[in-house]
Amino acid sequence: MMNPFKYACLVLVVLFCTQSRAKEGRAKEGRTKEGRAKDRAELPQVPDGFTVSVFASEPLVRNPCAMAFDVRGRLYVGQGPQYRKPKPDSPTDRITLLIDSDSDGVAEQAKTFASGFNSIQGLAWYGDQLWIANAPDLTVVRDTDGDDVADEYRRVFGGLGNLEHALHGLNFAPDGRLYMSKGNSKGYMSKDSAERYVAPAPFADLWGVDAPAETPSETTKGPEPDVFDRDHYLHGYHTPSDDWGTEGGVLRCKPDGTQLEVFARGMRNMWDMSFDGDFNWVGTDQDQDGGDRILNPFAGAHFGWG
Repeated sequence: MMNPFKYACLVLVVLFCTQSRAKEGRAKEGRTKEGRAKDRAELPQVPDGFTVSVFASEPLVRNPCAMAFDVRGRLYVGQGPQYRKPKPDSPTDRITLLIDSDSDGVAEQAKTFASGFNSIQGLAWYGDQLWIANAPDLTVVRDTDGDDVADEYRRVFGGLGNLEHALHGLNFAPDGRLYMSKGNSKGYMSKDSAERYVAPAPFADLWGVDAPAETPSETTKGPEPDVFDRDHYLHGYHTPSDDWGTEGGVLRCKPDGTQLEVFARGMRNMWDMSFDGDFNWVGTDQDQDGGDRILNPFAGAHFGWG
């Protein structure tokens, strides 16, 4: 087996910078040479054989919270002001395509791909579909005319609770299903609420709440998903205050939203996760009384919370 430490590993770092907005007057084509040198001096120190470099920083990105690569290897970043205490009329989050036009490893341009979202906490590509965890919604967007701007927005699930201990950790796995992690914030379970939708039954089961008669089941998509164009996308809203269900966990469904089920449970706020070459999952669970922990979710597992 090849020793990976013999080879350079380029780590793409999207920095959450703390410069004031007054500094945003820098040229849009990217950082100056002096600025890049300062960035490099402030980066983490890594072992020989690894390299950490700045791919994008302000003003191209501000408060980045999730990212994903499309089939062409292009980087999309979810960012914006929504986290932590948004109101119904607060400015929304957006998804930005970062463009490195001269292939020097530094993005020079940023283009808004999609906008109008609640707090974005997870992204995953599936073909030409970008799946977005923007609690209380799970949304899919598509660019149907090839101009690198999404023009179709589709809400798959709604009513999924607030941005605290929210929906995140989106991954399409080798079995063809979407896996998603969900913290223990619970939905309103009312279609007449600001969330606009009732969460499917597996979410209600995870939260330990009674499901009303209109609750979508495990094997159906429930109400026909709302489909919008980019000028009329309408997200749900859940006040960002503590509103806890019994437990969080990992759920999975088919790419059309059917066969939704709880995969593993007993977590409080499973933030993100990934799988190795043998399809073994690993993820982080946050806000535990005994400290945060790294877990290996598997089918039917319960990790003790709740």
